[in-house]
Amino acid sequence: MTPAQQVNAAVKLYRAGQTAEAEQICRQVLSQNPGHGDATHLLGVIALTAGRHAEAVDLFQNAIAASPPNADQYFNLGLAFLALDRRQDAIAALRRSLSIRPGLANPQCQLRLGIALSQTPELDDALAALRAAASAAPEDPAAQFALGTIYQQIGQLDRAIESFEECIRLKPDHHEAESARLFTLYMHPDSDEQSLLREHLLWNQHHAEPLRKLIKPPTNDPSPNRRLRLGFVSGDFREHTVAWNFLPFLQNLDLKQFEAFLYSQTPGPDRMTQAIERAATGWRDIVKLSDDAAADLVRKDKIDILIDLSLHSGGNRLGVFARKPAPVQFTFLGYSATTGLATIDYRISDPFIDPPNAAPSVYSEETIRLPHSQICYRCGAAAPPPGGLPAVLNGFITFGSLNNFSKFSDPAVELWARVLRQVPQSRLLLLSPPRNLRQPLINRFTRLGIAPERLELIKRSPIDEYLQTYERIDIALDPFPYNGTITTCDALWMGVPVVALYGKTSVGRTAASILHNVGLPELAAQSPDDYVRIAVDLADDWRRLLRWRADLRGMMLQSPLMDAARFTRDMESAFRAAWRKWCLPKKDVSA
Repeated sequence: MTPAQQVNAAVKLYRAGQTAEAEQICRQVLSQNPGHGDATHLLGVIALTAGRHAEAVDLFQNAIAASPPNADQYFNLGLAFLALDRRQDAIAALRRSLSIRPGLANPQCQLRLGIALSQTPELDDALAALRAAASAAPEDPAAQFALGTIYQQIGQLDRAIESFEECIRLKPDHHEAESARLFTLYMHPDSDEQSLLREHLLWNQHHAEPLRKLIKPPTNDPSPNRRLRLGFVSGDFREHTVAWNFLPFLQNLDLKQFEAFLYSQTPGPDRMTQAIERAATGWRDIVKLSDDAAADLVRKDKIDILIDLSLHSGGNRLGVFARKPAPVQFTFLGYSATTGLATIDYRISDPFIDPPNAAPSVYSEETIRLPHSQICYRCGAAAPPPGGLPAVLNGFITFGSLNNFSKFSDPAVELWARVLRQVPQSRLLLLSPPRNLRQPLINRFTRLGIAPERLELIKRSPIDEYLQTYERIDIALDPFPYNGTITTCDALWMGVPVVALYGKTSVGRTAASILHNVGLPELAAQSPDDYVRIAVDLADDWRRLLRWRADLRGMMLQSPLMDAARFTRDMESAFRAAWRKWCLPKKDVSA
């Protein structure tokens, strides 16, 4: 048998699931033919499949050095780099693969390249790659899902929804696509609370109800006042807004009354991950666990209250909650909305997002209102002190919004244009995708009578630079129907007042809650006309802007938004009350 024939036999064994035998043949080939490219490549594939990613990188690089240019080798090298979160190396390898085998013949490479690029500023290239992947493999649900994700990221919400729906048509059990669609609907200006609830209940019907048969009776000790085991599930235990605001709560938790077990779906741990892990009672990495296995782990840990921190955002593990591995289940922090799951009992809110007279029927969970704020803010970096008012130096007012571009709805852009028209010489600074993707936004403003030179579009930057950008903004304009949350807090922390519109959904009332808690309820507009009036009046009142520039950080520090101890006590009270309710004797339904 020639070495090539031996490797071919090993490939067949590998595809048949006989990995050990395939690996043995490859090592025999290499013992007699050191540096054999195909044998080395197959060993790399075996290492990659087994999760030995660093080893796979070395093997693929050795195979590339020993072989003529090979698209598969560069493709697999790119996958290994992605697994190690070496994104730029992955992009280079995937582009090299496409240069060898371009276009329609390499759709999986286009797909992986587009996904990798979507996490960089190169969104133009990401969109092009994902469109190519979807065109080359129109029946591939993964391509449609990735395309929907990039459309959502760049604010093309209708196209995003269409792509997610196409993904679901191709793969009806693709619960991630349905979750992404639900999350996107919150950004869409045509959505209302009743329609959103219906859509979430359909998700529950399709993906959660069939799992009811897997629910097991709880065996937890029903003592109402004992020390409780809390479990928190998130894919954002990393440098992320969820983590920045979860850590203060975790660090203030009363460990005499509660234990905190964290179930991490975080694929790329970082320094924040380590800080959160150190503050926890127990740490469980569930990235590679199935929903069944993760639910069993929760039961084994005897968790009393399991808390979801994601809702339908990316990386959620709602399938675990559908199995109800804990007797009481909550959702909070990811964003203020509903999951639709019948197995999640409670959602956390506050009196401003959900006023006491509001209808509770728009959520599948029972709403528990904290006394003050549903969030606890901590800035994600050491921020510089607020500087002087930019208008004093510039001679004109600069409005700004550093929120995600996907939140720049047409109604928001129309109001911002009205503000600019009524404040002569004013400018608007916005966070925007780079290059060609900016032109549609410029066109939207041009149609509304705003010349391009009155806009300054900047790319996303590291957090230190992002915070410094507020030194160039006089007044922040909050987007809608999906408000800013941490971005709104960041602006206030940097001394920049924020004008917000009190919206028709929970995610559209978050900024109003923040403004009420910091002591600026007058900046929460009740109507579009009121929004414009507030912004225009502020632009004429430089004294007030100067005063707030100096005072807002102190107001934040004194507000419930940054009182981590009080926030934690409020959360503990909510958890304890829910637990005591579960401990009450159950009514005999057969009587």
